Amino acid sequence: MAHSTHGGTWRYKDILPAIGFGIPASAARPARPLALQKCTALASHICTEQSDNQQMITGILWDASGKNMKYSYSKLAKIRFYMAYLGHKLMVPLEVRQPRLHFAVYEAMYTTCKFLDYYSQLAYPFHEEVIVTRFGKFAIQRGTSDAAGVSPAYERSDVNYLLALTGRLLARGRRVLFLDIGADIGMFSTTMLNRFPSPALRAAAFEPMPRSFRSYVAIWA
Repeated sequence: MAHSTHGGTWRYKDILPAIGFGIPASAARPARPLALQKCTALASHICTEQSDNQQMITGILWDASGKNMKYSYSKLAKIRFYMAYLGHKLMVPLEVRQPRLHFAVYEAMYTTCKFLDYYSQLAYPFHEEVIVTRFGKFAIQRGTSDAAGVSPAYERSDVNYLLALTGRLLARGRRVLFLDIGADIGMFSTTMLNRFPSPALRAAAFEPMPRSFRSYVAIWA
């Protein structure tokens, strides 16, 4: 996990591997992380490097997300996407185990805000700090939109594809190393490990933001 600085400015590729941990899988239940890599101090350094560190890091990640890029999709592809999107949203009340009612309300509010302003990030308005879904247990921070990132509907098509692909590989006797780069609070890697509690699957999650990193670690403690 090498890193470097360039004139005091952290580039996206430098921030990305700044902090992370590997999670092994066991036959009964995904085990807690074996050990945290010695990168906590580095992550703290990144987040205190400049007085406007939050804006700096967020800006780097925002630019890397492709906000200003233009894409072209066929009308049929758009129809299929929105139908699948709506279907996944409607299934949320059945796939969230705790807190079901509050989360359903939040999902409806969040989706409405997204349609009105795609770049909006509605904070979770209720008091819960742990969300349990069919994919696993997740710790969220109050006053953030963490809950949206652990919704069963979040990037569901990608999740379904990865689960299907990993299932096929494991069924063939292959060993799988799942790399969760920019893990946030761990939706993807937690989902994979909970679905396939097999020694043949290992996951390594990397998250540079200390707040998100702590939330991920808390679930595995």
